[in-house]
Amino acid sequence: MSHPLSITRFILLFLPLVSYGDIVAHYSFDENFNDSSASGNHAILTDVGVQGNSGITQTTGDFVFGGGAMNFSSDRDFLAIPSRTFGSGSAYSIAFWARVNDPARLWNMVIGERGNTNFFIAPNGQDDNLRWRSIITAGGTREVDFNSGVNDTDWHHYAIVATTTGNLSLYLDGALVSTSSNVRTGFILDTIGAAFTDGDFDFEGQLDEVWVFDEALDSSEVAGLFSSNDSEITAPDPMTDPLVTKLIVILQGGQSNADGRANPNGLPTTPINLREEREEIPFFYNIEGGNPTLGNLAPGLSESNQFGPEITLGDSLDRIYRAEAGTKIAIIKYANGGTNLFSDWQAGGDNTTSGDGPDYVVFQQTVTSGLSALSTRFPNATIHYGGMLWVQGESDTINSSVSNAYEANLREFIADIRATYGENLAFFVSRLSTAQTRLEAADLAIVRDAQDTVAEEDSRNFLLDTDSFGMKSDDLHFDSAGQQAIGRAAAELAAYVLWRDEHFSAAQIISGLGDFNEDADGDGRSNEQEFLGNSNPLSSNILFESRVLLNQEQSLVIEYETSVLRSYTIQRLDLTTLDWVNLAPIARGSGNLESPELPFDEETGIFRILTRLPLGIE
Repeated sequence: MSHPLSITRFILLFLPLVSYGDIVAHYSFDENFNDSSASGNHAILTDVGVQGNSGITQTTGDFVFGGGAMNFSSDRDFLAIPSRTFGSGSAYSIAFWARVNDPARLWNMVIGERGNTNFFIAPNGQDDNLRWRSIITAGGTREVDFNSGVNDTDWHHYAIVATTTGNLSLYLDGALVSTSSNVRTGFILDTIGAAFTDGDFDFEGQLDEVWVFDEALDSSEVAGLFSSNDSEITAPDPMTDPLVTKLIVILQGGQSNADGRANPNGLPTTPINLREEREEIPFFYNIEGGNPTLGNLAPGLSESNQFGPEITLGDSLDRIYRAEAGTKIAIIKYANGGTNLFSDWQAGGDNTTSGDGPDYVVFQQTVTSGLSALSTRFPNATIHYGGMLWVQGESDTINSSVSNAYEANLREFIADIRATYGENLAFFVSRLSTAQTRLEAADLAIVRDAQDTVAEEDSRNFLLDTDSFGMKSDDLHFDSAGQQAIGRAAAELAAYVLWRDEHFSAAQIISGLGDFNEDADGDGRSNEQEFLGNSNPLSSNILFESRVLLNQEQSLVIEYETSVLRSYTIQRLDLTTLDWVNLAPIARGSGNLESPELPFDEETGIFRILTRLPLGIE
């Protein structure tokens, strides 16, 4: 009986890679190794060494499009495909999504000819480049190293495009990186996942959506393939992002202070210009009498063309979670100035709009439309609610009958929100400010007390104290600084809620075990302290701590574990003034053990590691 490898080679010799139209082959790896194009150039897996450690993975996050990707182990497993030769001067394109397990690995062979070292396309993590090699004889360069700058374990889209004029180009994530001219563009491929006979040079990680074309794609076609994975190579949809796997959604509602009456000129322009559109933060909003719209976070998207809490709410959460691969922040907002909870936002008590007030109905319609639009824009993302920000109450201070009903109305409204969007949804109540002196004092006090009571009675409710936040001269609306303060305060609460939801069950949260001041694991550190250290609140063996090591004379080393979702600095206590002094700039954690060496030539010293959320306002 012939060895399976010999049979594979026999197939390669006598079944060339044929094409129908411009598509030679398309391997989606959703369920199997078949060519999903009309060409029918199916692949065959050869599983070397450990059996079953390579194959289709359908775990969320392990694929980009469809329902699966090809996972390769590191023991030279490969997919044999019918052989195809592109002669020098031929036009062709080879595109694929790749995610490597080890970014420092020398070669990850994606595609080429397996029986020699002559033809391959492979990322080189040690040099942050992608190498294309050909040995077909003709004048010109036979090997090109494209500096891709990639040295991570994230998904990236690569496209190699060869033209009839001897140009070879690399596109990375839909954009042109570099073009080399006078290249021997000829190429032979018969294998995916291995293309080199020497050393441990094979692919280790995941490949998805491997395309081979017998034409040179142009820039718009490559961009379309990157964004839509459309076999027709349609124009790219700039609003689609398949790489996002986790979408943190914040709901925002209320009246004029939720809609926003602050001047955008009061927003900072450094280190990030908050006066400009933020393309990295999707924003779905609806203005009274307008059309619900999915755009990007920006000031001016309110009834008065000004801004509300959403600007710093989105910015702050983006600063925290931008380092978490595949995660994006989104806000869905509907607010209407001058509306009350008594009737405009009245809750019917269930997950339908029956019995709901007109503005609450519009809010629910806005959220439904927003979630649908976000699902289209981020087709591979799972929704995680970060909570709902409620900035309202002014219109319920008009008389004692309305203000006295506010407590019951707010309680019923929150219950309806949870019936509609999830029983564990966090609710952030922005309390009316004592500085809103335009309101009737007695009714203002009644509504404030109601907000306090409702916030305190449920562990899923949170109160924002706005008394110190800036107010406009009308003594009713928050100014630019005040709106920014509301947004940042809500973002910090949302970050805590997301952390809490990762560690505590719904029952534990409702019971109060996840509250700020609780010590769930009995290790002497409150949940709030565990949150700031990004440690596990349910394990006394997992906590943030630092160690001081004597290194040598006049120096010491402080060791501490870091998280990419936190910022850190080392401080020393000035024994004269009793002030803590920063010994290093505040910096985001790397996710690794840090061990900086510090000069130290005194007999005593008190040091600490200060950890905080990376909000960029230190």
